[in-house]
Amino acid sequence: MHFPKLFSLSLCSFAMIALAASRGSAQQWSVPLYNIHLEDPAGIHDRVNAESVEFMPDGKTLVTAGFFYHAAKKKSVGEVCLRKVADGTLIATLRGTAKLYSLRAGSLAVASTGKFIAAAGLTEERTWVVDIFDAATKKVVHTLIGDRSPATCLAFSPDAKVLAVAHMKGTIELWGLHDGKLISSFAADKDEVWPVAFSPMGQFLATGNHDGSISFWNAKNCKKIGQIPPQPDLLDVAAVAFSPDGKLVACGGLPKGEGVSPVYVWQIAQSGKDNGNVITTPQARFEGHRAYMYSLVFSPNSETLASANQDATVKLWDLRMKKELATIVRHTDF
Repeated sequence: MHFPKLFSLSLCSFAMIALAASRGSAQQWSVPLYNIHLEDPAGIHDRVNAESVEFMPDGKTLVTAGFFYHAAKKKSVGEVCLRKVADGTLIATLRGTAKLYSLRAGSLAVASTGKFIAAAGLTEERTWVVDIFDAATKKVVHTLIGDRSPATCLAFSPDAKVLAVAHMKGTIELWGLHDGKLISSFAADKDEVWPVAFSPMGQFLATGNHDGSISFWNAKNCKKIGQIPPQPDLLDVAAVAFSPDGKLVACGGLPKGEGVSPVYVWQIAQSGKDNGNVITTPQARFEGHRAYMYSLVFSPNSETLASANQDATVKLWDLRMKKELATIVRHTDF
């Protein structure tokens, strides 16, 4: 049986997980368990797609990004949907400049303050943009147009003042959210860069590279301050995540050949103050998945790591005991 790919994962608490899959549904595991099918009740859309999902900081609202294809008008409409976590009820639909939103995991982001929602997409003119929505007014406050290549990942700084945008050509852009202007731009890799993440204190960023390595960058001057060398089992890094306590960083990606798709975890520290180099120490290597690793997220208490994989499973890893806690298999009707 063919299962839809699991693209995006968000972890609100140890007992509540949400993800998005390639057939246009969002699914949440909690008590009670339910699916959110992102279909149009009027039946006028013949295709739906949602590949990114996030929780709002209060844990009461689920955000999904994607598009609806309007059969009558023969056009796609990019939509960011807000739904009640309790029962999946649609709260609001946000529309900006893009006809398609969230073409991969990571291209939707929610600020830690809950003030902004960012979604990357493609306009009718085939321009790659990032729309910044005000979560209160549901309106676009900034449309960011920088590198002309697709945006592969978005990450808000912890203070919600800066948005980092990773591009397929290997460029990282830092945008100011008070005025929507570009602060700085730098080449993180000569090839593709998929994930980017801010450290919990916001002093540096991590990028996942096309050669299976991870680079660390000073968030103020954009200088490289550390690197984890290419991992022998990975062709590239597609997911990077910091633990909320700032002590760990994890990565996963595309495995080599037919082998396992491991999750790597390192302890991290910074020498000196904010400008010091990042020092990493291997902490754990988890095996279980066998396909492309699209998304990683830590629990709020930094004790559990969840991984979403193309093999249609989500695995939970105990970081203290260094073992698998559970495997969640996507429902066949998802």
